[in-house]
Amino acid sequence: MSPRTKILIFVGGVVGGGKSSLVNNLRNVLSANIDVCTLRLTAYPNLSYALFSLLALLLYNYKVLKLYSRVGVHPSTLAIKRIRKVNALTAMLITLLEIASIHLWRLYKSFKCRRSRIVLIDEGFINAVANYVEVLGKHSSVLIHYVYKLLRRFSQNHKLVFIFLTADINTLRRRWLRRRYPIETSFIDLFHHIRYVKLMMFSMRVFSKLGFKVHVIDATYKDLNEVVQEALKLINLVIQEVA
Repeated sequence: MSPRTKILIFVGGVVGGGKSSLVNNLRNVLSANIDVCTLRLTAYPNLSYALFSLLALLLYNYKVLKLYSRVGVHPSTLAIKRIRKVNALTAMLITLLEIASIHLWRLYKSFKCRRSRIVLIDEGFINAVANYVEVLGKHSSVLIHYVYKLLRRFSQNHKLVFIFLTADINTLRRRWLRRRYPIETSFIDLFHHIRYVKLMMFSMRVFSKLGFKVHVIDATYKDLNEVVQEALKLINLVIQEVA
């Protein structure tokens, strides 16, 4: 592998698809021969998270915010449930904070993974774009364009790999019940979770149309070991390509 080439592997996909398990297993296998760094990238981190936490606090109360935070519901979900439609001014503020948040993430990546040849990223931009569309609607186009330009810039000195895990909705529901996440409440029901799965599938198709090759792994009838082996086969081909 060229000493100057880094491989960025984005492991995205539906909730319950097995993203984190895949990332952990890939790290364990690949780190035997290559320096591997693992990161997590979600929509609305740090600065954006603070903004949505403040919005959710104003729209509800601290008790509600704490309750949903404990079960893994992002405050942006709470905010959009009450606001319904984000106006242009609020969308601009969210967009600017999100761009700043992504820059902070890039600085963190550059520092933490400076010596690593492979960077494994749990979730990543396909999932993030689904969140942008969910919250911002038509105003998400600015952030989608920014992500596209950013990834094109990354591709100048990195090899980008997009892995997207999916499964049928019945399989996902069984996994959600087993792991108790995402949970259904009177406020955030099954239809919300199904709609979010559809948004992620939409985002995956957007990335494909933008010219990024997305490797889809359907985990419906595969166990974790089979998914890991399929992903490793792809990654090994990429390692040989940049060698």
